[in-house]
Amino acid sequence: MSEINLELLRLFCIVAETGKIYKVAQSLYISQPAVTQGIKKLEEQLGGTLFNRTPKGVVLTEQGKSLYSFVKSSIDTLENVPKKFSQYINLNEGKIVIKCGSVMGQAVLFEPLKQFMKDYPNIQIEVLSGLSSDSIDKVSNGKIDIAIVTLPIDNPKDNIDIIKYKPIEQVFFSTKEYLESNNIDINNIEEIQNSYLIMPNPNSNTGTSLLKYFEENNIAISNYHTVHNNSARYQMVLNGMGIGIGIKSSLKGKNVVISKIKLPVLNIGIITQKKEISSYASQKLLEYILKEDIK
Repeated sequence: MSEINLELLRLFCIVAETGKIYKVAQSLYISQPAVTQGIKKLEEQLGGTLFNRTPKGVVLTEQGKSLYSFVKSSIDTLENVPKKFSQYINLNEGKIVIKCGSVMGQAVLFEPLKQFMKDYPNIQIEVLSGLSSDSIDKVSNGKIDIAIVTLPIDNPKDNIDIIKYKPIEQVFFSTKEYLESNNIDINNIEEIQNSYLIMPNPNSNTGTSLLKYFEENNIAISNYHTVHNNSARYQMVLNGMGIGIGIKSSLKGKNVVISKIKLPVLNIGIITQKKEISSYASQKLLEYILKEDIK
């Protein structure tokens, strides 16, 4: 069987819906013989009769009905391609899958994401959490669109970009009540190291960098709680459970005391597929994340 022309299938559907050759010819601005010849050619290619000719017009045969039910939805889908593609380009439809830890979300993502969702409400957002170790692979194979990670990160792929974000400042923080009741000076590292610390996941890049910093500066932390979620760490501090380590920018306006002791900054990377293969929606969200006036 020779390859069937899509236009012949489209013609077949129009004839099936109209039932009159002359009306089809008028609507398509072609001659009636051209319509008849087109249907005949399709029947020859398929090896069967699609229409029965009657004095009132044409009606589908049983095999014609079967073909119509199969072809019609496909034709409608193909004809809707330009509209569908336009929706994705104009960000009227689409989905973005983002992966980031709670620290990265608070420090980098949530403010620009809030504005993006306001401007493009029809884009569906999915935010995944977890360690950054597999982020490059998942962005590379298209399982996620954007990953926000703590640098350094290994094994870059040829089809991805890693954009360096501005450094994020970390600080010790606690409540005034906790510090006073335990007689702790939050600007004295010796007093801090003998207190209860509320630490991030030691297996994360953030936790690893802190432990390395403590080791290099001979800071012996004996008592600490490991809490993976940034919001949970903040709530534990508010409830007087210890001294937390958090992002300075996210603590502005909060009822906490912030230490002046310098902690290592977090170097943040935003992982995306290269621009020529990433989605329009993820490209636009990336613009919002990198836009200084949103932060």
